[in-house]
Amino acid sequence: MPFPNSKDNNQTDAPNARRTFRLPVLRLLGLAAGIGILLVLIGRAGFSSFFTILRQTSPLLLTLALASYSLAWCARTWRLNIFVKQAGGRVRAWELFKLHISAYALNSILPAKLGDAAMVVSLKRRGIALGRAIAVVLQIRILDLFACILLSIPGVFLLFGRDIPERIWMTLCICTALVILPVAWVVMDRRNVLNKLAVRLKNGIRATIIRTAIDKAMDSYNGYREIVADARMFATSTGISLLAWAMEGATCCAIAAAVGVRMEPLPIMLAVAVANIGKIVPVTPGSVGIYESILAGVLALAGVDFSLAVAVAILDSMLKRLFNLAVGLMVTDFGDDLQMMIRQTRVALATGRMNQFTGGAVLPSSSADSRIGQCEGDRAHLGAE
Repeated sequence: MPFPNSKDNNQTDAPNARRTFRLPVLRLLGLAAGIGILLVLIGRAGFSSFFTILRQTSPLLLTLALASYSLAWCARTWRLNIFVKQAGGRVRAWELFKLHISAYALNSILPAKLGDAAMVVSLKRRGIALGRAIAVVLQIRILDLFACILLSIPGVFLLFGRDIPERIWMTLCICTALVILPVAWVVMDRRNVLNKLAVRLKNGIRATIIRTAIDKAMDSYNGYREIVADARMFATSTGISLLAWAMEGATCCAIAAAVGVRMEPLPIMLAVAVANIGKIVPVTPGSVGIYESILAGVLALAGVDFSLAVAVAILDSMLKRLFNLAVGLMVTDFGDDLQMMIRQTRVALATGRMNQFTGGAVLPSSSADSRIGQCEGDRAHLGAE
């Protein structure tokens, strides 16, 4: 029996192969650009000065910085646990830590915040509805941005007084709007107007895939409404976010002290906050080179010698990135999660194909697996011919 879609599949093999080849090349080019930015930074600071600073760095204070960063992860896990419990999930704190830090590890090496998508998959696998999982990850990112804004404000006024540079002022205003607008919309939308509009839109559309996308989007919106509507949880999660980012700032303060920088913590906290805000749009994989440039630039603006500022920025990035990669990739379950998703997708496709012959009856997984085997056998037979 010939495979029904073999001709169409063969016609699409070449474009898919070119697309698959193009993606790794673009990632490598982005990574090369990030490394190039780092080399330019070090070159402007002076290679000899940079490596002299590294040789004189205090190992004890670097260890203190590592301990501070570990505490930040305790706070992040605590916050995620609150959201998961509110969503009806029962997941151990260790499991939540694993999937959270694994997402950061993937974000360190992949473009477009793909670690966040993997985190949604892992939450769904652990019993959280897809829409609610998306809402949780979205709220975590919004709270991170909100915490960075709040912690940067004292440093802005300490450093600039009333003469705040227009670029920094505009950046803070835009980020504040990004935080406030979703919350304000939920508070004002007491009658859930958006949900009613989505129902009307869905009723006017026949395409199943678009109707499903609307359902999932509204599930996410309703989950986000429930998160924001709980004032106590919102206040608690905001406080924990501030604690986590204060620990991030303390990490950079310890690194600055390790290389010999002596200054108040508020400008350093400002530098960390602005550098992390600059990572919202990942121009390079993991924002390599972007984060370090912004952090070093703000520190230099605050009066730190540029060579020392570059050393602090690169050490801060390396310590956090290597911690996330070492721990995250060591404990990750994302491989199992992705394999499960691929299997479920294949079964769903096979089941959908069999629906053409069963009048829409849902087949058990064993029948779907048999259909997968038959389809693959047909492909092999055609290839042999």
